[in-house]
Amino acid sequence: MTISPQQPGDHSDSSSAGSAKGSAEGSVCDRVKAGHTAIFGSEPTLVASAPTTWSLLGEHVDVVGGIVLVASSDLRVGIAASPRSDNNISVSVNGAKPNHIAMGDVSDFAFSVLDARDKTESVPSPHGSWPERLGGVVWSLIFRQLLPRDTPGFNIAVESEAPVDWGLGVHAAAEVAFASALVVDDENRGDYPLRVRVAEACFQSAAIFSATPALRARYTAALRSMDGQISVVDYKDESVTHTPHIAGRNTVVFAVNAPHNPGGQIPEEMARRLDFIDKATRAFGVESLRHLPDAAPRVRDWLEAVHKVHGPSGVPSLQEATRWLEFFEAETRRAQSMVPLLRSRNVAELSDIVAASQRALNDDYSVSGTDSALAQLCRSRGAVTARSAHAGVSNAVIAVVEATHASNFAADLVDDGLEVIELRPGTAA
Repeated sequence: MTISPQQPGDHSDSSSAGSAKGSAEGSVCDRVKAGHTAIFGSEPTLVASAPTTWSLLGEHVDVVGGIVLVASSDLRVGIAASPRSDNNISVSVNGAKPNHIAMGDVSDFAFSVLDARDKTESVPSPHGSWPERLGGVVWSLIFRQLLPRDTPGFNIAVESEAPVDWGLGVHAAAEVAFASALVVDDENRGDYPLRVRVAEACFQSAAIFSATPALRARYTAALRSMDGQISVVDYKDESVTHTPHIAGRNTVVFAVNAPHNPGGQIPEEMARRLDFIDKATRAFGVESLRHLPDAAPRVRDWLEAVHKVHGPSGVPSLQEATRWLEFFEAETRRAQSMVPLLRSRNVAELSDIVAASQRALNDDYSVSGTDSALAQLCRSRGAVTARSAHAGVSNAVIAVVEATHASNFAADLVDDGLEVIELRPGTAA
């Protein structure tokens, strides 16, 4: 799968028209409406789209209250839905045969997860299917009183312009589009407090129903991004600011993936880290570890006490935890230092920080797979920066290339049998 880059010097913002695919074949909303009618035999009553997203840095530190730099892409996900006469959620993705789930089953699973978390028991593992995730959006909106309790089931068609497993937040975009279609209309479209609530509801749902770690910043960026800007989400104070986009007249951003190379190679390892962070956060009664003064030494002392009282079962070793905590602090500092570099367009120093982050993902946090080698290959082929799209979840990488070299860069990688997609700046849901 390849979308050829624009010619050097032709990098005007085309995000309002959707992706290159969308411009050539009609908007994603037009296509998903037609798909819904063909699959379910009726026209949809709800239609919306949301951007896919990619992380420049920080996707592993949102869970500790860190800083995430995330951009919206012009590749969008469209949703078309219509109410059913029962409480089932039926979902067709890219024209495939629909799969179903009963809202009763969705609700039962959600409450079993919440109950297990409250009791610090072993939390049930979700399957992460499309009906579960979109049914979870309905459940979360009802739970947060954004939808009435008598909301029916839905027939839902999903159309994605981006691959699902490249770490570009396709599921998150679909969830945001569906939630927006359900609660956002022309009268409240500019209501940013509502958008904040919708983002929180979508993340709550994903935290329960996603089979891979959900990134909060994707939902924030998809709903609150500004055209041609990168969102800087700081979870210590819940602030969202913006910087100039790294893609411009002089630089092009690509997503690169090796075919037949599915992501999520180490989900158990990702789950171990998240479980440790959750236990430590609960132990100190703070919203996030970044709200805890002297977090690293205090968490190490707590973990040492846990080892002495309960043994090492179910928690990491002190050496592992120390590496993770040091990674969290260093990655948050790297994200902080990138903000002024983006504003000053200092690509040279920015690339050094991205390279340091990639090394840390591999050496300190130990979640990289073949994406680490792919990032190295992209740099050897002339990329200014190349970094895992979401290490541990996807094996794709995000590469930033000088515009004068973009066409040759993409062509060389395609000749190598790799898949390349250009990521232009996108617009909010």
